[in-house]
Amino acid sequence: MSTTPLWLTLLVAALSPVSALFGVWLTQRRADRREDATFTRELARERARWQREDQARTFEHRRSAYVDFYESLRTMGVRVHNHGYGLSDECDEGEELPFGWQTDTWIKLQHLEMYASPQVAELASNAYSTTYQWGFGARHGQFGATYHGDEEVADVAKAALLQAIRADLNVPGETGAPHISESSE
Repeated sequence: MSTTPLWLTLLVAALSPVSALFGVWLTQRRADRREDATFTRELARERARWQREDQARTFEHRRSAYVDFYESLRTMGVRVHNHGYGLSDECDEGEELPFGWQTDTWIKLQHLEMYASPQVAELASNAYSTTYQWGFGARHGQFGATYHGDEEVADVAKAALLQAIRADLNVPGETGAPHISESSE
């Protein structure tokens, strides 16, 4: 005769599948938590990578817009200079620059304003305006004090723009405007 009661045997037989199911459920729950934590970490890592890629792409667009505008502004200034000194074949003596002479630079300014920092956008607009004013007053083969005064204002605005662009793009080197020393004889 057995000393173990029948109800205890039935209880153990009933609890074995229940405890096995409980073990499976507990293991699955822990695995789900680990998987959720891993997914959250991976998602955060991906978002950080996407953000870095977006910043790099935006930086490249900004750099390109700065270079394109600055080069166009420089070309615009050379055109005004050559016109004022009568070195261009565009016009006759005493005529102003042809209609639309500044359009290419203006278009590049609009593009720059999409990517530029507020300070650079303001300085770029100022450099464009001063160069435009210089060219607006220039007459072919005729230059004088007003011409040279406008040229100096445009050059100062262009130098300030270059300094701000270099600072905004973190270009290493001297960030100040070039110094011109006067020799005393």
